[in-house]
Amino acid sequence: MSRGPLRISSSDFKRIREAISEVEDSGAMIRRTFGEYNDDDFNVGWEVDASVDAFSIFSSKWTI
Repeated sequence: MSRGPLRISSSDFKRIREAISEVEDSGAMIRRTFGEYNDDDFNVGWEVDASVDAFSIFSSKWTI
C-alpha cells in the first residue's frame, strides 16, 4: 500500500531549514579552519565518505 508524502507544518519546516543552515555554516567554518593547516598531503576524502554515508541513510528512509 502506497503512502502519500510526508506533510509537516510550516513552522517545523522553517525550524528544519534553519537547522540545516546552521550545520552548513558550521561545516564551512570547520573546513576553513582545517584549510589553514592544509598541505599537499591533506586529504578531505573522509568528508566525502561521511556525506555519502549520511545521504545513504536518509535516502533509505525518505524519497525526494
